[in-house]
This record gives sequence, C-alpha cells and structure tokens, in this order.
Amino acid sequence: INVLGDHLGIWDVAITKTYDSKQYKFYFQHPFEDKSGAFQYFFDEVKQFKIPKNSFDGLFGFELNHKDRKLFSTLVYEYLNTMNQSGSLSASKSDSTYGRDNYFNHYIYQSGWTYKNKIIGNPLFSVGNSKSKNQIYIINNRIKSHHIGVSGYLKSNLRYKILLTKSKNYGTYDDRENFTGNEKKYQFYNGLNQTSALFQFDFIQFMKKIDIQISYAIDRGSFLKDSDGFQLSINYNFSNLSYSQ
Repeated sequence: INVLGDHLGIWDVAITKTYDSKQYKFYFQHPFEDKSGAFQYFFDEVKQFKIPKNSFDGLFGFELNHKDRKLFSTLVYEYLNTMNQSGSLSASKSDSTYGRDNYFNHYIYQSGWTYKNKIIGNPLFSVGNSKSKNQIYIINNRIKSHHIGVSGYLKSNLRYKILLTKSKNYGTYDDRENFTGNEKKYQFYNGLNQTSALFQFDFIQFMKKIDIQISYAIDRGSFLKDSDGFQLSINYNFSNLSYSQ
C-alpha cells in the first residue's frame, strides 16, 4: 500500500451533454496519494457492505454553458470534501496500514506541493506554519466547501462574473494529534468558517477600442484575515493599426 517516494494522482470523470445551444457537464475528481487512496480502501469497505467514506473525498461539480449571450451564460456549482483521506489511523502503524493521506504534504520535503509559498493544487488548501514545525507547509487540507459561479451579460457590451465560496476548514490529521489531550487548543478544532467572493464587470468597447474591467474581491471569516481587493483594468485594442513600409 505504502512505498518509497511520493505519489500523486487523481481520478477525473466527466459526462458532457450538448442540447440545442446549451452544454451540461457533470464531473468528479478524486485525489489519491497511495494505493489505498486510489482504490484499495474503497473495495475493502465494499466487501464489508459499507459505503466507502473515502469515495466522498474529492470535487463534485456541475457546469452549464449557454452559447448565446444570456443573462446567465455560465453557471457552475462545486462541492469539495477532503475530510476522510483513507481514515485517521495513527501514523505509527505499519506500512501496510492505510490512512492519513495528508494531501499535498510530504514527509521529506516539508514544504509539500508548493511553489514560492503558494499551493500547487486546489487553492482552498492553505500554506502556513505552526509551533510544532519551523517550516512552511500545508496546514489545512481537510476541507468541506461549496462554490458557486455565474457569469453572463447584463447588456450586449456589459459582461459580469460572480464567484462565491464558503468553506469549513479542519487543518490536518497530524497537527491535530499534536494536541492530543488538549484538542480544544488546536486552531482548527471545531473547524474554521471562511467566505470568499469576487464581483467582476467587463465594459466591452466602453469607448472606441477601449475595454474596461472592474473587479472587487473580499475574504471574510475566522480563518483568513479579513481583506478587500479592488482592480481596475483599461485595455486598448491596437489590432486595427496599419503600418507603412
């Protein structure tokens, strides 16, 4: 089940159906870091006539795309659950015991799957440090979240996009064990709620050859620091310029 080295993979399954001017897509992505996460845990549970808890780890999504410029041209809903990770068995068990997949972390390379302190993978996984480790690593990979995205056209030249994500964050199995007997002092003990949102408007050809984009984003919750961001982009189209030789 467990062998030397680091192994990452994902089961990515999608069903797409096009009907008239609409396209429907259902998809599921299940991450795994070893044989148990890939399939063994699943079949062991099935043999015991149980619903495999690990099978619910992953991203469940639905996407609707409309080819025409409608008020609702694109709609996306995603549910993420990474709570099980093949179970919470102690790390002191043998190599033949599965559990604590600890997504995107690594025992030797302590920073895990990160680059310049940013996660390489799902953006809801969080990078940080703790008193137990004087090292940047992934401090939060057990998450339940809901994400909704919608975009469309308020007018023929006014496009909008709204993204909303609500998550509850439970840290990692290993960090939680460091607080055995004093669990309530663990930062993620009861889960930390977080809400993030983006509002974006694109004014297409606001003036001749000029497009304007206005974006506003917020973070609110008990996990990340409350923050607001604003962006204004002005784009000038040079495509119709002529050149003399």
